[in-house]
Amino acid sequence: MILQSGAAFQAREDEIYYNSLQWGELDFQSNMVTIKPKKWSEKRQEFCMDSPDRLLRGRHEEGQDYRQFPYVPEDSAGQSTKDEKLIKSLTGWQHIKQQSDGKTEPPSDDEILKYFDGKEPDYKHICSSRIPTRKIVTTITKDFIRCNEENGRKCGLIIGAGGEGKTTVLLQTVRELTEKYRWHALVLKYSSKHTEIPIDKILEVTGKGNWIICADDCFPVANKLFALLKELSKQGRRHVHLLLCARKMDWKNSKADQYSWNTYSSYSRYQLRGIEEEDAKEIVTAWAALGKKGLGKLSDLSIPEATRKLCLSAKDEMDKGDSDEGALLGAMLTARYGEELDEHVRNMLLRLREIKLQKSKGTTLLDVYAYIAAMHSEGLDLLYKEVIAQVYALRTGDVRKYILVPLGDEAATAVNGEVVYTRHIFIARAARKIMEDEFDYDFNEIFIELSKAAMDVINEVGVKPEYVAWKYLGDHFIEKNNWLAFELYRNVLEKSPKDPQMTVHLSGKYRESGDYQKALALFENEEEKIDHRSFFCEWALVEANVGQKTKSVCLSALSLSDEIATKTLDKETACKNLHAIAYTFRELYSQDSNADYQRAALSAIRLGEMIDKEDAKIKQFIQNTLPKFASQIVTEDIKYDECLRKGIETAALNAELNFKNWIPHMDTLRFEQLFALAEWSYDKKRK
Repeated sequence: MILQSGAAFQAREDEIYYNSLQWGELDFQSNMVTIKPKKWSEKRQEFCMDSPDRLLRGRHEEGQDYRQFPYVPEDSAGQSTKDEKLIKSLTGWQHIKQQSDGKTEPPSDDEILKYFDGKEPDYKHICSSRIPTRKIVTTITKDFIRCNEENGRKCGLIIGAGGEGKTTVLLQTVRELTEKYRWHALVLKYSSKHTEIPIDKILEVTGKGNWIICADDCFPVANKLFALLKELSKQGRRHVHLLLCARKMDWKNSKADQYSWNTYSSYSRYQLRGIEEEDAKEIVTAWAALGKKGLGKLSDLSIPEATRKLCLSAKDEMDKGDSDEGALLGAMLTARYGEELDEHVRNMLLRLREIKLQKSKGTTLLDVYAYIAAMHSEGLDLLYKEVIAQVYALRTGDVRKYILVPLGDEAATAVNGEVVYTRHIFIARAARKIMEDEFDYDFNEIFIELSKAAMDVINEVGVKPEYVAWKYLGDHFIEKNNWLAFELYRNVLEKSPKDPQMTVHLSGKYRESGDYQKALALFENEEEKIDHRSFFCEWALVEANVGQKTKSVCLSALSLSDEIATKTLDKETACKNLHAIAYTFRELYSQDSNADYQRAALSAIRLGEMIDKEDAKIKQFIQNTLPKFASQIVTEDIKYDECLRKGIETAALNAELNFKNWIPHMDTLRFEQLFALAEWSYDKKRK
């Protein structure tokens, strides 16, 4: 490598001229040459830093005393081609580097407007000067530069609700690092739990230079990114850093916050919520550049007044305390559209009605959007891509191509991991109202169709943890739409007839609403053997409520017995059933004064006390009922196990038992687990 400079001569120290040189340093990690101006110091008798003005004009950035030039090795062309081929093999990753040719196509006015309406940004938007750079981007960029200069390894997390500008901040940080500092970036824009993070390939690609590895909406692969960070630490890689982005609730629910990110890096969280005045002013100025369409309701205000209005709207959104909805996007929509938001949404819906959904004859994007708006308008984070795919008979992999991309182009949807939303709950609620009132969509039917689709997915792939909430979707509507709630319950039970837990849940809802006969029918129509304690416990409660108390005792006894083999009797289940059977025994005793029922009730409560003296219902029974109830008998002579059995046998003799053949006779029941649990608990307490 050859450095050239102008002619030089040696000057004496007492002359106005002085000796100077340009000091060069080559960094093989970043392939950069740093040039610093130095001059001879008579006082210190050594070369010291000269004024940066000694550099050629335009050759250094303001505030810096050096100039950097890229160093291109002779074999770099071949190596670059090899690296690009390797990068292309990283499915789903985008390689971003300095765009010195200026060939990035600028976004149109319409695209800029859609961005401010909530459209997910891409790198074309981020490179446009018409999109203001958020203030926090400077902070994040400086943190990474400082850590890199100190030979550290940094991991940053941009976190906040949907619609707070997380993706914008992430990509703007990438732009700063690649354009100004010539870093390289690998960006994973979309991920799912199936996305692979090829650690070996990433390590090979990032072998030279400064790199930042970015993952937007990263919570589905947080564990894999953490493994990458650990490997970077293990190999001592100091110029490869991570910048991650996630919704706050997704990050927490995925347990990604429990990983020790700070053990293997300098770890920072960058929380986004609302907007600062400086950012607000820049955004309003960008709106003003678009004219009335950009400013909307703010067009009659000055820039300072419009800025103040935007800041107040953001504060109002933050004061609502809804951490799952973006205060920034909510404020921008409110400030620009105000009461005219409905008209804005209506125009969007009209456009969607004209766009046909490929692979589904006669369906438009408006039809699909109705499902998305339905779930988001209720604040339900359950609309997974698999459910949409099931509704329209698509492959899950086609949902993005045929649905999410075209809807995203209209600033209509957002995706977090595998869940699909509208851009903001304001938009979802406005869209739902318009579609109900003007487009004749029946949202009750939409929820039922979605429930059926979700249950079909469950029946195909099994009950994954994230799908469990679909089975209990009716709980969300039980107070506001009782009819819909029970339709959803019945649909789930119809789709999963061999799910005793769902039978128990639906029975409990019927019982709470006072519809005991419908609850009873769920159990009396059961033809196959059920081996589930809560099934018989709930059935017992229903029978007691319809006056069949002796039958209720028998069912409670069955729930306590060893006949239920699939699950060992635990403390909580035992106390719940002992309280229920004691209460029913007390009611029976009040009817015919049979001492067998009195002793059985006392025995059940004493057994419950042995198992868990702190159980709330057991304590209440002891405090409010037991003293008066047990006053007529000598408790010291009672053998709890014998008296409980005797009470059950007496109830069975007096009951009209029309059980199915698969239910055992009461005289065959064994209670070894129950008595062992009580004796163990009693012995443990005595110690």
